[in-house]
Amino acid sequence: MISLKQPARLMRGFVAQASGYLPGTSARFGVPRRFETNTYHWFAGDENESAGRMTCFRGQSRYFHIADESHCHRKAPVYVDAVLAAKTFASLEARRLPRFVASLNSGRVVGSCFGCVVTEDDTLLQDVSLNNEAWCKEVDHRSEHNAFKRFCPPVNLRVDGEGIALNSPFSSNYHHFLLDTLPRLGLCQTAGLDWKAAQAIVTDYRQNRFQDEGFAKLGIDPRRVLRIAPELHLEAKVLHVPSISEPHCREEYVEYSRAGMEFVRSRIRPPLRSKTKSRLLLSRRLAKCRRWLEEEAALPALEAMGFTRIECELLSLEEQARLFGEAEAVIMPHGGGMANCVFCEPGTKVFELFNPLYHPVFMLSLSNVLGLDYHAVAGELIEGDDRHADIGASINVSISPAKMIGLLKNYL
Repeated sequence: MISLKQPARLMRGFVAQASGYLPGTSARFGVPRRFETNTYHWFAGDENESAGRMTCFRGQSRYFHIADESHCHRKAPVYVDAVLAAKTFASLEARRLPRFVASLNSGRVVGSCFGCVVTEDDTLLQDVSLNNEAWCKEVDHRSEHNAFKRFCPPVNLRVDGEGIALNSPFSSNYHHFLLDTLPRLGLCQTAGLDWKAAQAIVTDYRQNRFQDEGFAKLGIDPRRVLRIAPELHLEAKVLHVPSISEPHCREEYVEYSRAGMEFVRSRIRPPLRSKTKSRLLLSRRLAKCRRWLEEEAALPALEAMGFTRIECELLSLEEQARLFGEAEAVIMPHGGGMANCVFCEPGTKVFELFNPLYHPVFMLSLSNVLGLDYHAVAGELIEGDDRHADIGASINVSISPAKMIGLLKNYL
């Protein structure tokens, strides 16, 4: 049977894009009428590049500049298996993205994609409206951005005051909430803004326990947090939009910011109670994927070396922060719990375990910023792994106890 879904999708996209050339505004129908790749250019244009180093205005909207884009060289892992080396060493050169806060008069958030920011003159700002196609790929033309391929609903929620757009991709995921979304509130703090005064904070809010605990640490009432969804189209009298400056899904070439990570540490991690350093085995045995298959077999030897097994899913955000803050060594298969390394002290030894087919380099960046002693350990290929369409969501990790114990004896 021939499916009509693809032709219908293409036709819908064509009609949506065509609506962007009609009179009127996306606040009422269609898609945004303009597209700008860079928020600063919307404020100042190309005439005076140096203006990006100061506060500038466009009408009643304000651009508060915090930091320029810069280049960085990451430190290589203390240990990296040969099968992981090519991608690891190709990722040692990276950049830190510009950091800023745009306060937009009559700014809007459209719930399509990951949440798109639209200005009062109906311009979509790409650098704070990441494309949800091609893994957040930056594009040069509106026709390539997914937000122009579907109709916006008319404005259906108005905030007669301040709103904040935290439209970070995947912010209902523990890792991305902690390391990508919360640092954006640190930018608001630097810009002199009080998030407690905002009547609405828009993000991918799923009422997860860690989201509620994180917001509570910052004094944010969850009742003021709105979930980004396709049917949402919010307009605020003033919409504060902190830049999307942390890696998200661009970890291979975008570096974490030290200020963003320090903001999370200072706001979330409680005072440490013990001067005795612990050793942690972060287990994923309760997860559906990326479990260390030999964990049970290795556990007696690991416990003899002083390791304690923990399941982050069973702990509060504060408990996780304290445990990692008091750790001298951490073993963990790649997963969301690795974000807790933001709470570790410099010099903490981190052993991250990978299936050779799935090797994100978030910890390479994070360890570089935090001064961690990082080791990237690869397991063996497991029969059938290469048949999975979504490798990261399907595979497990197979590393022999002998190999793991041997590495620990060499590097601890």
